[in-house]
Amino acid sequence: LQRGDFSGTVGIPELSWKTVIGTGITSGTTGHGVYVNADGGFMRLYAGMGLPLAIAFYFLLFWVYYRTCKNINSLQLRNIGWFFLIYLVVGELKEPFIIFKRYPVILILVFFYLVYEQECNNLLFSEIANKK
Repeated sequence: LQRGDFSGTVGIPELSWKTVIGTGITSGTTGHGVYVNADGGFMRLYAGMGLPLAIAFYFLLFWVYYRTCKNINSLQLRNIGWFFLIYLVVGELKEPFIIFKRYPVILILVFFYLVYEQECNNLLFSEIANKK
């Protein structure tokens, strides 16, 4: 390697038939001789599970999240939900925390639970007000 040339140490496997179906590992050398040392969440999922499953996983995850945020009635809570979505995407670029870390996912699930409770309370109060 020449000084300043880090192209041989990146560790993101090239797209090939050996990696499309997944290597099963996220760090080290596979049985096929493919070197993998991916740091970001997207790259780790691609290296471990393969490209089709990684795309399907993230598409399904973000589609469900998007649909949930879109249906929130309160503008303030909807904006908080969009902030959490951006947090997930940017954070996943740096570290694989959607699958490997619990706390960001727990935070988002608690947020959605609180939104659900508020929506249920608003519905209940509107039904009570309509009966009067």
